[in-house]
Amino acid sequence: MSTMVTGRCGMGSRQQGSILLWGLIILLTLTIIGVAAARMGITDTRITNNSLLRVMTYQGSESALEDIIEMNSIEEASGGVPYKHPYHYQIEGSQVSAVGEVWMKGTAMCSGQEGFAMSVSQLPKTGSFDCRQFAVISKASLQGTRAKHSVGVIKYVPAQGDALAGQ
Repeated sequence: MSTMVTGRCGMGSRQQGSILLWGLIILLTLTIIGVAAARMGITDTRITNNSLLRVMTYQGSESALEDIIEMNSIEEASGGVPYKHPYHYQIEGSQVSAVGEVWMKGTAMCSGQEGFAMSVSQLPKTGSFDCRQFAVISKASLQGTRAKHSVGVIKYVPAQGDALAGQ
C-alpha cells in the first residue's frame, strides 16, 4: 500500500510562523508610533495652554500697572507709606487678580527730560530740578493656575513746594 501525503511539508509549514512574527512586529511598531504621537499631542497642548496663561497674566499685570500709575495713587504714596490696590479683570472668561503698588523712593536732582511739563524756573538751561522718584509695581496671577507675572516702572514726578521747602 502506498501512503499518499496530502498537504505541505517542509518549507511551507515553517513560513506560517514567520508571517505571524512579522505581523506582530508591524503591530508593535504601529502601537509605538501611536503612543508617541499621543504623547506629543499632549505635550503640545500643555505648551499652548501655558503660553495662553502667560499672556493672560501679562495682560492683567499691564492693565493693573496702567490703572495704578495715575496721579491719585502717586499722591497717596507721597506721604512715605506705600499705596496698594487690588484689581480683578475678566480676560477670556478667566479671573485675573492683580495688585498694584506705588511707593516713593525719595527726592533727587533730575535733569530736564523730554515729555515733562516744565515751568519757567525749570528750563533746561537752569541745570536741573528736584523730582520725586516713585516705584510702581503690579503683580498678577490667574485663578486656578500657577501663572504669575510682575512688571514695574520708575516714574519721575516734579517735586511740589513741600519737597523743595524741606531742602
